[in-house]
Amino acid sequence: IFINNITHEFRTPITNINLAIENWRDTGKNPEFYYNIIEEENHHLEKNVEQILQLATLKHNGRSADYAQVDMHQVIQKVVGCFRMQLNNLHGSVTLSMKAANPVLYADEREMQNMMMNMVDNAIKYSKGEPCINITTYEEAQQFVIEVEDKGIGISAQVQKHIFDRFYRFTKGDRHDVKGFGLGLSYVKHIVDTHKGQIHVKSKQDKGTTFTIYLPKNKKAS
Repeated sequence: IFINNITHEFRTPITNINLAIENWRDTGKNPEFYYNIIEEENHHLEKNVEQILQLATLKHNGRSADYAQVDMHQVIQKVVGCFRMQLNNLHGSVTLSMKAANPVLYADEREMQNMMMNMVDNAIKYSKGEPCINITTYEEAQQFVIEVEDKGIGISAQVQKHIFDRFYRFTKGDRHDVKGFGLGLSYVKHIVDTHKGQIHVKSKQDKGTTFTIYLPKNKKAS
């Protein structure tokens, strides 16, 4: 079961590599541009292998993370850039509203990147037609807040109770032609919990979904 479910974590970089190869072959132009994409996504795959293997044996205390000062606006912009080819092919868009005056947190940068990769990936996969995603940051009571909003298929109240459960998949009646949120969101929640934060979901079927992540600015993670 575990091996079947971890494929979700690898789909985004594999898709981007395939798109880069196809576009490079079709146009024959900008080889350095496509090479850089392939190299970057290959590196991301390597990191994901390590992360997923760690998740497989995850215990309460988790691994020893590499905490440092992290500019979350830079992380978000980098992650969105990783999806630019997918979004272009789907005629989709991501709107960034970086309202936080101080986006620097004491955090594990790689985990922050993986957290946002999962959030954007799910927003794209569960969109209706052309993905339209809004990512907003702001500060609230010593917390750095990230909102990821999509106009997708939405999540029923019953499913919302389980979306952070490990290996949970959508059942009949919800969309099931793509991978469920299962491993991705359980991993996101683990990252948020490790950083002493919170994650909430607000959604209506056929109206879209908003995930809100609260990360404390004045606490060191454990």
